[in-house]
Amino acid sequence: MTLKLKISKKQTKYAIILKRTDSISKNVEPCIQALNNICNRISSLIGNVRQIIRSKILLFNSSMFSST
Repeated sequence: MTLKLKISKKQTKYAIILKRTDSISKNVEPCIQALNNICNRISSLIGNVRQIIRSKILLFNSSMFSST
């Protein structure tokens, strides 16, 4: 006794679409993580630059007050 499966064209289309979206999501996810890492690094760099600028301003202000 053999079983015949009836698969409609719509079902195969959906299966193909699901496979494609799954592979796309697998490819996109690492890219999103990489972009997230880059953004985090940029924000930490900006924070470091702000700290450096603040320290330079404080040094400049303290040198101005000490010279007078």
